[in-house]
Amino acid sequence: MRARIAIVTSACALVVWATTPLAQQAPPAQQTPPPQATPPVFRAATNAVQVDAYPTKDGKIIEGLTAKDFQVFEDGKPQTIDTAEFVRIEPNAIDALRRDPNTQEEGIKLAADPRNRLFVLFLDAYHSSLSGSYSVARPIVTMLNRLLTPGDLFGVATPMMRPSELILGRRTETIEDQLQRHWTWGNTKGTITYSPQEEELMRCYGEAVALAITNRTREERTLNSLGDFVEYLARIREARKGLIVFTRGWPLYGPDEATLHRLMTPERAGIPQMGVNGAGQISNTTPNAPGYANWNWCAGEAQRAFQLDNHRRFRDLIVQANRANVAFYPVNTDGVTSGTQSETLMALAENTDGLVSITNDFNAGLRKIADDMSAFYLLTYSPTNNKTDGGYRKIEVKVTDPSIRIKARRGYTAAGAEPKSGSSGSTAAKPSAPAEVTGAIDVLSRLRLNAELFSYGVVDGNELAIAVELPSGSTTKPAWQKGADVQLTVTGDTSVAPVTGRIDAGARGVVLRAPKPAGAGPYRMNIKVTGAVSTIVTDRVEIAAPAAGVLGEPIIYRGMPAGSAPLRPAADFQFYRTERVHVEFSAAGPLERREGRLLGRDGVVRPIPVQITERERDGRTIVSADLGLSALAMGDYVLEVTAVRNGTEAKKFVPIRVVR
Repeated sequence: MRARIAIVTSACALVVWATTPLAQQAPPAQQTPPPQATPPVFRAATNAVQVDAYPTKDGKIIEGLTAKDFQVFEDGKPQTIDTAEFVRIEPNAIDALRRDPNTQEEGIKLAADPRNRLFVLFLDAYHSSLSGSYSVARPIVTMLNRLLTPGDLFGVATPMMRPSELILGRRTETIEDQLQRHWTWGNTKGTITYSPQEEELMRCYGEAVALAITNRTREERTLNSLGDFVEYLARIREARKGLIVFTRGWPLYGPDEATLHRLMTPERAGIPQMGVNGAGQISNTTPNAPGYANWNWCAGEAQRAFQLDNHRRFRDLIVQANRANVAFYPVNTDGVTSGTQSETLMALAENTDGLVSITNDFNAGLRKIADDMSAFYLLTYSPTNNKTDGGYRKIEVKVTDPSIRIKARRGYTAAGAEPKSGSSGSTAAKPSAPAEVTGAIDVLSRLRLNAELFSYGVVDGNELAIAVELPSGSTTKPAWQKGADVQLTVTGDTSVAPVTGRIDAGARGVVLRAPKPAGAGPYRMNIKVTGAVSTIVTDRVEIAAPAAGVLGEPIIYRGMPAGSAPLRPAADFQFYRTERVHVEFSAAGPLERREGRLLGRDGVVRPIPVQITERERDGRTIVSADLGLSALAMGDYVLEVTAVRNGTEAKKFVPIRVVR
């Protein structure tokens, strides 16, 4: 597979923030960030565990406590506290004393020190008003200047960013400049801007229903993004992390089967209707030319949106934050409000040992947050459970004085059996993924976002099957709105005639089949795609001859969640969460066993079901794997399919990149 990806880099965290769609107020159709260094995974070693504890009385930190004043329990069993160090962080507003890390990797290393505080400002553009984003701009900078010391690190994030784009810094000049120039990041209350996908929903259902679907999916996207950042912060640091979320809150939508049932009428459910296609022929395919509503796609979006359970996702976020030692500090950008959304923010703060700010005086609210993060005790103990099983250990910290309220780290993940690295003895290297997984992920590393054309081919019996796909968003461009003609030519083999095909209007790709040339391969083909006004893009694909085995090579399709939605060939292995992946393999014959699993890039199984089916087509056995992506975080994954025939087992690994 050949592709081209534009690499976008930036010199500092705030430049990354300023160039995200936040400043544009509309999410991109698709974006793949530059490859970043994988942050180290920090896990508590079994010979020393550090617990940050915050004992307070009347809202103020209690000083002068010793180890005898604390009790620590791990999984309910008392532990002996070795040391209790009181850490007070005195803010220094002199920006000249702060030095930004030179690289992203340096920032990650500095963040691992528990005496350097780490917090992330999350600007929830989907759930903040224009007036709110304007009102908090100056208080944010004031808070940072009050809060920061030369050792502290902070980053700025939005729901449109991937965690790997987060860059940690110490100086505030850039964020002050960007907040002044891009104070319109609030994206609600009359300033909302729709993405092309959301505008497509309006063609199908009108503004009211489209907005209901959009609100649900944007809320899900925000909660998933927060979860992604929680997971990322847990990987780079064991000590407490602060996530300061600027938002008006979330209603937390639940399933709405009644509305979904009302929308899923035959003409709106993506069910093919009889009609006349562009060639004047009777067809059961709904028109999908520019300007027509794409009912199949809209039905899939509606079905997914009205079946979302964001209540459960919110509860999972709280559990995830507690396990990762992340404290949420929500700041209501609408100030003093009432209702369930404010209650949601209070629940998020209270259940993660943070603070909530619901006040019209943003300076006062942010001052309380700064004070809450300015002093703590660092307790160290040697756990009685010294197993290196990678299990999660619950921590409970108590103080002998019952009038003192205490917040503390709630648990940690013990080191596994993998080899340790680093001099501190408190970190462990990630277990290496199997070579097959690494090889599949390497295919994704060669994807390039600015590719004009994607192509991918396999040997399928006595034929070559070649998937040709235009980039995401191409169907809205004039050159491709009416579809495109495709021509395949086998390089250097005049005995194989060129093969032609057509990418339909509104579609991105097509699968073409050519006779397999004589010889053992590899087989090389030139691809030419011609659109309107003589727009031509070309590519070349090389297809290796496969070894005989239980399963052939995969042919990959993308589709919407609705079962009636058509499948489209995929050569660009990047998928939206709103899509599903369908993969087909030719098998040597009926199978004794077949199963599928989804693996992360680390080789660890993800608890996402993979549906495997087997059927006969044209006298051949076809094995299909089907996978929904809505529950996945952005990132790289590998679909593993196992098949057994006549006692012989075969495995195939298909790379998938999930984007927004």
